[in-house]
Amino acid sequence: MSDPIQQIKDRLSIVDVVGQYVKLTKAGKNYKGLSPFQNEKTPSFYVQPDKGLYYDFSSGQGGDMFTFLQQMEGLDFQGALRSLADRAGVELKRESKQSRDARERLYEVLDTACRFYETKLAESGTALAYLRERGLEKPTIRQFRIGFAPDDWSSVLEHLTSHGYREHEIERAGLIKKGEKGKYYDRFRSRIMFPISDAAGRVVAFSGRITGEAAKDDKNAKYINSPETELFEKSRILYGYDKAKQHIRKYDFAILVEGQMDIVMSHQAGYKNTVAVSGTGLTDTHLALLERLSKKLVMAFDADAAGIASSGRAAALALHRGMDVKVAQVPVGKDPADCIRENPALWKEAVKESKHVIEYYLSVLEEKNSRKGGDARKLALAIRDTVLPYVARIPSGVDQAHFVRMVANALGMVEDAIWQDVRLHARELQKGSSESRRQTIPQGNSAKVLGRLEHNERALAGFLFWQESLEPRILNESHVRSYADKLSLALEPLLAKYDKERDILSFEAELHNSESIEPATVLEQLMTQVSREYLRKERSELSEELRRAERSGDSVQASRLLKRFQELSARIESLE
Repeated sequence: MSDPIQQIKDRLSIVDVVGQYVKLTKAGKNYKGLSPFQNEKTPSFYVQPDKGLYYDFSSGQGGDMFTFLQQMEGLDFQGALRSLADRAGVELKRESKQSRDARERLYEVLDTACRFYETKLAESGTALAYLRERGLEKPTIRQFRIGFAPDDWSSVLEHLTSHGYREHEIERAGLIKKGEKGKYYDRFRSRIMFPISDAAGRVVAFSGRITGEAAKDDKNAKYINSPETELFEKSRILYGYDKAKQHIRKYDFAILVEGQMDIVMSHQAGYKNTVAVSGTGLTDTHLALLERLSKKLVMAFDADAAGIASSGRAAALALHRGMDVKVAQVPVGKDPADCIRENPALWKEAVKESKHVIEYYLSVLEEKNSRKGGDARKLALAIRDTVLPYVARIPSGVDQAHFVRMVANALGMVEDAIWQDVRLHARELQKGSSESRRQTIPQGNSAKVLGRLEHNERALAGFLFWQESLEPRILNESHVRSYADKLSLALEPLLAKYDKERDILSFEAELHNSESIEPATVLEQLMTQVSREYLRKERSELSEELRRAERSGDSVQASRLLKRFQELSARIESLE
């Protein structure tokens, strides 16, 4: 019998596989279509059915159906093999444990842990009661393989070692940690476990929500996620993508939410084209995954300060890629999961009536201005600083013209005045992009850290500037200083750095924060994020010093640097 790869090629046509992603038309003995990897107007993507190959002239890449699926869905070869084998009805025989490589062993460890957590959920009345209280039904719990990590220091460790997995494998999978005395213990305890899968549906990580008695201890984080591993990179994984991708293609739009409960409840309500990020902000890699399936994105973040801020950052990235970005408004004080549990019709209406992100921000600003007396000049300035940067990011001239007209009508101004500011923002964005490229020349991991650091610095500075402008002031100055001291965070240099942008940053902070928020909580979150990025930057620089010391044979210096590196890593982990 032929090998599985040949069996798949015998049973599947590359035209059928590619045709699920690209609209193909006959061109002689070949087929052609628009490149799925580049934005183009003239078809340069060709498929040769007789050879089972494709070639994309716009990106200069080609291959067979396995290569194509890897590129389209971010899979490795094993993931593409499994996916195509399922479509072709080809059985992939399991290899013996002795012949599996280390990477495949990690998949096994994680799947075994997932089955263990599923079993434990059935035994936990408290965890099941919480899920039912949140509105989850049994079929949904099974579909998403939701489980429970017992309130025990070594339950999953003992279970996995009893199945023949070694401690170092379990640690590499992100399931256990090593204590100060060198003894391993479970990373997840007393938590409802949401398995995170890759595009092929293989478990690569977990997100755990605290529950039971442990939830009463303020020292326990509400959610913790698996650390990044060789299988799990947060910037490349969308929670629920494996279940949503066919539905995104079918309905020609994706719904993006923030939390695990939001996506699970959305799927249960019939919106199976919903995905979420996993422990990080939306990235260009996430958007590339979605864009291959549809150019349309509906964001449904919480209606609180953090949710509005997240929607703004995500929208900016998506607009720059030429995507059609809308915002679904859920009632203030609710997240999508609560909205669906209380009244699924509200969720349906929110998605159906979603507004383009520019219309959304226009309406937010107009409503806010109306509540404060209707100052026309203040509204114009707010729209200039908040809305027009989004217009400037839109690559389509036709779309830009549409929104310029909309803004002009809202303000009762001529379009030329609006275009002048849009072009100014476009030049600033281009200048910032060029500056960013100069700053992000690869130097270890520092490039990625610098961008994230600047973003968090600006958010913290803006929030503090805004609080300073309030009369009476809401935040207690002693609390600000006390928490900064606790984190060893110097605020004066930070505020001085962004003082020239005080008004704009203050206004952005005001827009992203409502009267209902708890300022002290937001401040602590922002300070923690900045402090963590400072530590990451220091650790990245230290890593380079450590390499140089090791290469030069300076063991004393290397030992000193390694100790500091470990101290920084411990502090960073404590802030996660």
